[in-house]
Amino acid sequence: MQPNIILIVLDTARAETVFSLIDDGHLPTLESITEEGVSFTSAFTTAPWTLPSHASLFTGQRTSDHNTHAGTKRFDPHVPTLAEQLSNGGYDTVGISGNVWVSKKFGFHRGFDNLSMKWDYYWTDADLSSVSEANSKREMIRAFTSEVSPRELPKTIVNAAYGKYLSKSRQMGGANTTRRVTKWLRNREPTDDPFFFFVNYLEPHLEYWPPDRYLEQFLPDDVTPEEVDRINQDPWEYIAGHSELTDRELNILLQLYKGELAYVDELVGGIYRTLRECDLLEDTCLIVVGDHGENIGDHNLMDHQYCLYDTLLNVPLFVRYPEVFQSGTTVDELVEVRDLYPTLLDLAGIELPSTETISTQSFLREEYREYVIGEYRAPQPSMESMDAHLGELPETIRRYDRTLRSIRDGRWKTIEGSDGSAQLYDVVADPTEEHDLSAEHPDIVADHITQMDDENTPLSYVENEKGNIDEHSRKHLESLGYL
Repeated sequence: MQPNIILIVLDTARAETVFSLIDDGHLPTLESITEEGVSFTSAFTTAPWTLPSHASLFTGQRTSDHNTHAGTKRFDPHVPTLAEQLSNGGYDTVGISGNVWVSKKFGFHRGFDNLSMKWDYYWTDADLSSVSEANSKREMIRAFTSEVSPRELPKTIVNAAYGKYLSKSRQMGGANTTRRVTKWLRNREPTDDPFFFFVNYLEPHLEYWPPDRYLEQFLPDDVTPEEVDRINQDPWEYIAGHSELTDRELNILLQLYKGELAYVDELVGGIYRTLRECDLLEDTCLIVVGDHGENIGDHNLMDHQYCLYDTLLNVPLFVRYPEVFQSGTTVDELVEVRDLYPTLLDLAGIELPSTETISTQSFLREEYREYVIGEYRAPQPSMESMDAHLGELPETIRRYDRTLRSIRDGRWKTIEGSDGSAQLYDVVADPTEEHDLSAEHPDIVADHITQMDDENTPLSYVENEKGNIDEHSRKHLESLGYL
């Protein structure tokens, strides 16, 4: 029998923080999932930010193969997407995304019966991102005219009002997502076809504003709300040196980030409980994974751009399906997030496409990797966007105007840049990647570069594409700090 599949992406969740919070008892939902499923401690994403990492998740390919990144922002792969494969294999395919990159606007609806956004209140075929971001009644009417069919007009009006006025509160989006997922599960007939449900929770993303109960849980007693409000959470001002943050302020941001992760654990808990209450849990493969991590002052960086350190590439990954995966086990071997593509097709009994660039490393066969590869094909935001946002940039920040690629085995990791740079880290002795050993071990660097060449992982610089983002999406992405 084909299992139901729920794929939950914790946007901006880094492995180190998630696993430490589980160990400390702060993430009870994920702790329960680890006890009943498999934890992958060495799971790595193929790219350090949302757009290319989700494209890899949905294609089983690396960034340079699906070619969706800051240089070409449209998701239009030449291979069938995960949703397309599952749909053709008899699955109902639905999703709710909290991140505008993963939306119809950028092509991610391929294969979904319905890919909705977190600010929608009802399920409709209309993409209301432009409506929810409208600044005037005239803009809203224009957006309605282009997106809405007469049949869906009543629900679409409610969605627009909700997205414009109600979902602007800091925590409404995630709560609405959980409400809609659980309602969908409760209303589903038991005789229906198996389903694939994709969920993206954006809550751990900058800016960090967890609910008050998590502020109280994680912030030191001597931190006041006024001090929290005064902290500049603009990552680009920090990276450019226009804003300085003290160690105390960086620690406060880290605690806020932990609070956001605890809150999203609560949201996932709503789905988890509903699966159990509806007797769906044992017939459902539940996957929880991060799409990328986060820098909070690490390597003098904020957010999740401009580098390929493990703070961004190492992500949490949990799979619960006791019929196949032994409960309470931990896998420390290297895996890539794109390996979920063949794994889920294996579970569904669907043949994997023969395209050579698609991962064939299925977890069902306990096939793990000797090394993992990361790519950063173009800087995002571009130096041009940074100039527009911050004014004239210091020369130090222009070093980030480059393409990067990385390879990591069980001990060594090389990061190579299109500017001619190369760094080598002993990730066993130096897990925070602070001591570059490339001068001491040039032979290891050379071997790693040869491996990346053999894997057809290019290093050529990719210019940022211009003019392919509509104005409404641009405003939303700017609010998230992407542009």
